[in-house]
Amino acid sequence: YYDNIKSEEFKDKICFNLLGCLYQLNWYERLINECDTYSEKTEGELQDKIKHLQALAYYGEAQKHKDDKDKQKEILEKTISKFELLLETKYETQAREYLSQIYSDLQNFQAAVTYYLDLAEKNPLKQEDYLFQAALLQSHFDKEKALQTFSQILELNQNKKNEASYNKILLLYEM
Repeated sequence: YYDNIKSEEFKDKICFNLLGCLYQLNWYERLINECDTYSEKTEGELQDKIKHLQALAYYGEAQKHKDDKDKQKEILEKTISKFELLLETKYETQAREYLSQIYSDLQNFQAAVTYYLDLAEKNPLKQEDYLFQAALLQSHFDKEKALQTFSQILELNQNKKNEASYNKILLLYEM
């Protein structure tokens, strides 16, 4: 029905409704293209919303290609730049969460850890969860740092203390 609208002026006014519809339908490829069109025509908060939706569309499109690792990697690398555009907006926290997951999926654990540690510092309510994810990834490339991060989780004395203790013991055994 959106495609039946002929007035460009009216289309511009309802663009976010169209984009939201495309997202709900999982039509990520078209959504990505439409976001390019409308992002150029908007500014401010609406432009940030459109860029956010486009980044989510890239991520969704990458998930569709789990069976083709090369294609998925190619799309995830484009997705990174889209989420990085959101780091100075109100979508910063969500962008950092996606970036940490994307880098983890790409097995760039150091980059993922950087984002998880930033999130832990900026969000005390989820600090323990972010630190735990960082520690798990650190165990792939820097076991000493992972031990320190697991110890930091133990000092918080919250929900993940048992898991952190267990993982710390496993790391010490490995070392």
